[in-house]
Amino acid sequence: MQNNKIYINIADEKFEITEGDSVVVTGTVYEALNLEQEMIPINLLLGNNDEDEDMTARDIYKELKLRGYQYKGLFRGLKSASISGSQGHIAWKNNWETFMDSMLQMQIIGYDTRELCVPTSIQKLVINPVLHASKLRDNIDNAEVTRNMDKRN
Repeated sequence: MQNNKIYINIADEKFEITEGDSVVVTGTVYEALNLEQEMIPINLLLGNNDEDEDMTARDIYKELKLRGYQYKGLFRGLKSASISGSQGHIAWKNNWETFMDSMLQMQIIGYDTRELCVPTSIQKLVINPVLHASKLRDNIDNAEVTRNMDKRN
């Protein structure tokens, strides 16, 4: 049985995640006082649509398999992406771990190489939980529901 632990030091705004005796993730975490100021305005994201998301989930995971990655189940979270990996859509499957892993997969798509590489960082991630919940409610008709976790993709 693995001994995974999460340590959060609120006074220093630091966190670390350990797996056994090894530290695997460290970073800074804090509650933003003004989320709108921290986030990229949505209208800027919508206006930056100069590249089509031509790659479907099938295309993406075929490409990643050719590069040596074997994503399965909930870890297949990318729905679409541009060829450069600069934009895409990630399915929300009610799992933060797989959601964030899908963000790293977008980085991999952007690398122009057939070699195996492991993205190891996210420079900044701002999550507005109220906006996140609101978007989920707004898109409930388009949401994907994962029922069979053992399904082979």
